[in-house]
Amino acid sequence: MPCKIPFHKACIPQTTIDAIEDVLKSRRLESGGAYIQKCEKKIAELLETKHVVLYSSCTTALEAACEIAGLSPGDEVILPAYTFVSSANAIVRAGATPVFADIDKENLCIDLNQVERLITSKTKAIMPVHYAGFSCDMDKLILLAKKHNLIIIEDAAQAFLADYKSTPLGTIGDFGCFSFHNTKTFSAGEGGLLVCKTKEHYEQALVWRDKGTNRQDFLDGKVDKYGWISKGTNAGLPELSAAVLYGHIAHRDEILEKRKKLFERYAAFFSQKNDINSYTPLLQPDWNDRINYHFYYLLFKDKKECTKFSNHLASHDIQTAQHYPSLAASQYAANNNWSQDKFFLVSQTVAEGILRLPLYTDMTEREQDYVFKVIAEYQS
Repeated sequence: MPCKIPFHKACIPQTTIDAIEDVLKSRRLESGGAYIQKCEKKIAELLETKHVVLYSSCTTALEAACEIAGLSPGDEVILPAYTFVSSANAIVRAGATPVFADIDKENLCIDLNQVERLITSKTKAIMPVHYAGFSCDMDKLILLAKKHNLIIIEDAAQAFLADYKSTPLGTIGDFGCFSFHNTKTFSAGEGGLLVCKTKEHYEQALVWRDKGTNRQDFLDGKVDKYGWISKGTNAGLPELSAAVLYGHIAHRDEILEKRKKLFERYAAFFSQKNDINSYTPLLQPDWNDRINYHFYYLLFKDKKECTKFSNHLASHDIQTAQHYPSLAASQYAANNNWSQDKFFLVSQTVAEGILRLPLYTDMTEREQDYVFKVIAEYQS
């Protein structure tokens, strides 16, 4: 039996349906078609950058960034302990070593004070993760990177169309990686994007996406056949997925406005609700002057209280979701001697106490009012 209020429900604008029908009629379903080109062109315009490449997922985009950045065995990359496994996997697959830093308790992004203490002669890159579409102090991060000659790979999976001081997140570092997974504000069902700072890296990203071949030159009519010229993988976004994404991008203002309204209603409700042991997220740090309202979370004092609250909502057919555990506390990190739990207190606390509430583009005020009613009945 489906939940009365699901955690997430896919948004399917009519433009997406029309685009999917268009692709099916064209009978060209593989990567490299008209909707890939349309999406890349529009995204480049929205992000105010030239070098964007659609990928099959944010995971493959992160892996490409690490490979193109030249990470290799002996290199270290600093990243937050509290992030999705794809962030660390991309580093490991390139042969480098993940070095975990704790997160800042105010915005749940990487703690830059700890980052500075972790930099060694082996450090090659820093990978900030823009959690919930928020970011760390990117000005401070850039200064750190310049001081130590480090590469910045932005894991902007959750931050498409969110800004840092009027600059789109994901375009500030050397590389930016976005997710268009089904649960994201803007979705292709499954999909990702790589943004490159330089033309050289952009051209490498195209080759990597197309199995190490110059297939893009062939599609552009520059060569009469394509061949193997470098390392690569099969990471192209299918044309049908691009059609789904095209509809979301076309309706971006409407999508953001709907989610903003829901986000702000949550914020207003919890600003008056002080009888449960949790706190609400900041509306936004001062430097994030535009956010994308990806999700709304509560942070409880401990796992027991979080579970009790989520069970209360579940008993009334309201679905919630916790997020990932701290990577530093994982079995794989321990097996590889990457784990130092005593340094990741905030990450561990957040992993055990965070709870994401239902927030999807087509959520109605009536549905959200029902969530408010059930929460009001909760006794902590």
